[in-house]
Amino acid sequence: MILQIRGTSGSGKTTLVKNIMQLYKKPFRKVYREGRKQPLYYVLEHPIVGLPSLAVIGQYETVCGGCDTITVPGQSYKIIFDAIQRNVDEGNDILFEGLLVSGDLAWSTQLKQHCYINILLDVPVEECLASVNERRKVRFEKAGKEFIPVKEANTIAKHRLILKCRDRLQNEYGINVETHNRENALQRVKELLCLTE
Repeated sequence: MILQIRGTSGSGKTTLVKNIMQLYKKPFRKVYREGRKQPLYYVLEHPIVGLPSLAVIGQYETVCGGCDTITVPGQSYKIIFDAIQRNVDEGNDILFEGLLVSGDLAWSTQLKQHCYINILLDVPVEECLASVNERRKVRFEKAGKEFIPVKEANTIAKHRLILKCRDRLQNEYGINVETHNRENALQRVKELLCLTE
């Protein structure tokens, strides 16, 4: 199963994935790519014996994680989707998220041949902006710089792009995108990965 969490910056994608990761056995196996200091992905053992391991794409060593941490000009998508394919071939479930891949159609539609489920975090733009600005404020304070809020127009434009992408995935490509609030999205992912009691 391939699970993709989509959403605007500040919608809670990384938090959701980190919450799921905590339900798996530790330590997590970290897989690296040559020339990259951070993990390319993690492989987590399911708490129930016999159920598939979970590959989580991107790194989660910092506040912001996921596929947005895989930044190789002109190669990011290929690296991400090669990692997904490698884990499909190994029989792992896959969980991935990031703003980079939330607005993607071209690469995502290639996953249609698999059990591919998209979950869109339905969080009002105002809440997303507040979350992003909270993170920025901490980062600016740590750096000893004056806080500059994120440009609202950019977040609003990204939000519209992601909704447009969801509509195209469903209407043009026949890929279902479930829309959930933060709490329901977490419960749904737990259910899909057999992590509910």
